[in-house]
Amino acid sequence: MSKKAFVFFFLVVVLAIILSWQPLISPWLKKWQNNVEPTESSQDVLPSTEPQSQAPESLIPPEQQAEAIKNSPEGLYEDDYSMGNVNAPLVMIEYASLTCPHCAHFSKEVMPKIKETYIDTGKLRYVYRDFPLDGVALKASLLARCVAKDNYFNMIDALFSAQEQWTKAEDPVKGLKQFGRTAGLSEQDIDTCLADGQATNLIATRYKEASEKYGVHGTPSLVINGKLYSQISTFEQIDEVLKSLMPKSQ
Repeated sequence: MSKKAFVFFFLVVVLAIILSWQPLISPWLKKWQNNVEPTESSQDVLPSTEPQSQAPESLIPPEQQAEAIKNSPEGLYEDDYSMGNVNAPLVMIEYASLTCPHCAHFSKEVMPKIKETYIDTGKLRYVYRDFPLDGVALKASLLARCVAKDNYFNMIDALFSAQEQWTKAEDPVKGLKQFGRTAGLSEQDIDTCLADGQATNLIATRYKEASEKYGVHGTPSLVINGKLYSQISTFEQIDEVLKSLMPKSQ
């Protein structure tokens, strides 16, 4: 076979392989294109509402992320949503997803006891951080940030309390918007918050930190005094851990 004939034969074989794989490649290629094309509308800025395994990649450069995490005292940030004594001997960070049923149970059944026993008595500083497990959870997190900071935890509690209603709506995002209007937010406020790229970026950065620094992979997850406790969820279990970490003088 001549060199030209061989090259022609090779090209034909390659083309045949490409055509045979085209039906499998096209859906993936289309999905990839949809993810990387720039968007402008508030509906497109946020991730798909389909469940996803991880939050969107942060837009903050990796070196800046590492520096921010390294310099944060006790793993806390000025923009954290927290309650309790800032000088408390115990610090508990909860990573939660607003679409997570276990997180809703924790919010309604466990947190009131923790608040009464440890937060209100000055023994514990509690920090809530978003760890959205899907696009709807991310939008709910953004909606919660619409309210004034001193009303944030009331909004989180309300979202968890009504979780079954808005997550099971025919269109969960519309359900969220209706919830926001009921909470006194205007349509313009809601749309602005859901399109907040800076807040989305911050949530994604904290998500990445939780995974890489603490090993958080599910919700709810608790980091107490810098250590991950992923297998405790009842008040009794948490109470036992907190008592063991409490300074003798307290």
